[in-house]
Amino acid sequence: MVAGAYTFETVSDDGSKLYFNNDLHVYAPFNTPTVNNDGIHPSKSASSSVNIPNADVYPIAITFFEQAGSEIMEVYWSGPGMPRQRIPNEAFTLVNASAVTTPFAFNALHTKRAAVMNLNAKGIEAVSAVSVYPNPFHENLAIGFYNSNSTNDITVSIFDLNGRKVYNNHAGKLPTGNNLLKINLAGINMNDGVYLAQIQINGIVNKTMKVVRMKK
Repeated sequence: MVAGAYTFETVSDDGSKLYFNNDLHVYAPFNTPTVNNDGIHPSKSASSSVNIPNADVYPIAITFFEQAGSEIMEVYWSGPGMPRQRIPNEAFTLVNASAVTTPFAFNALHTKRAAVMNLNAKGIEAVSAVSVYPNPFHENLAIGFYNSNSTNDITVSIFDLNGRKVYNNHAGKLPTGNNLLKINLAGINMNDGVYLAQIQINGIVNKTMKVVRMKK
């Protein structure tokens, strides 16, 4: 893949949205979609173009819901030297094995899939076996994970569901193997409720987990 202008397109019955390289690097209802093909309608196409400055790995999320009638969901792209075509499986690198669930009222048949768009075929080094405890938490929680490579540059952030970053810790390069990051949120302005804890590896979101803050 090369840098340049790419066009993303969804063809769906009923509504769909495509989010490319958004602020949180994950799907969230408050993010603005790159392609907005939402609503109850027969098979319809919507598209939008973006400029990709560098061959790299970029987050992408695609959402779709079905009300009644036909069930169609297709995603296409075109770019420098590449005619319009369905995005092939090999263009994606899966970095989050578990879907993120947020407490919003989705349609009963609403589905979502999150991955990253691999524009350099390199992939990224990942962390795995992530655990967060206690959950729910009050002021302190710990994130445990297995780090696959000691050269990984690791950052942990916590966001509220409005996209506000309430906590950020650039942990840097940690040893290969099991690691435990302890987080103290005392004194941070946080209401009770659901938050998203996020692990970034080399600037790319690798894991996103739902955590719940509650009073003692």
